[in-house]
Amino acid sequence: MFNSLKSKFVLSFLVLEVIILSLIIGLNFNSLRSASKNLIEEKNETSTHLLIQIIKSPMIVYDLATIDEAVKNFSTLKGVVAVMVKDSRGVEISSYLKPNSVQARDFNKLIKQKLNRFEIDKKYVFQSETISLASQKIGDIYFIYTIDQANKTIEYNKNLTLALALASIIIGFLISYLVASRLGRSLERLSQI
Repeated sequence: MFNSLKSKFVLSFLVLEVIILSLIIGLNFNSLRSASKNLIEEKNETSTHLLIQIIKSPMIVYDLATIDEAVKNFSTLKGVVAVMVKDSRGVEISSYLKPNSVQARDFNKLIKQKLNRFEIDKKYVFQSETISLASQKIGDIYFIYTIDQANKTIEYNKNLTLALALASIIIGFLISYLVASRLGRSLERLSQI
């Protein structure tokens, strides 16, 4: 089947193109996923530590209204699904749970498991932090952030990249076929001389 010069040329060109594209795409996907994960983690950590700094003083004097207001305002940030603040005795003093997202019982199960960080179904990230002042624990704070939008963006980029790679292979096939045809005709003319 592949005994003509034209077919061997086209096949070798396509194999080389597929290998190079596979390497580029693999590297692209890994770096995109890694960079996205790092940016999400940094954003979540920054948001978490910002809220902790805001509620430290109100927690010392047990100012529940200020803590509630801070949690309420924090919950308006994009990506925040749930927040719960507990005092040093483990008593809930403020919480927020976005409707139609995570169930309260699931949030409480994660809190009871005493996990620092946990990914839920590649849609959410649970995170917990200790609130302390001068090395003394004054409470705990628990969060659930959504990572669904970032995953959708990565999936969209993955599909777009694969579509472009397929288009590139088709264009590469057409170009290699045209070059091989011209080369084959030239070789035929040479052999007739």
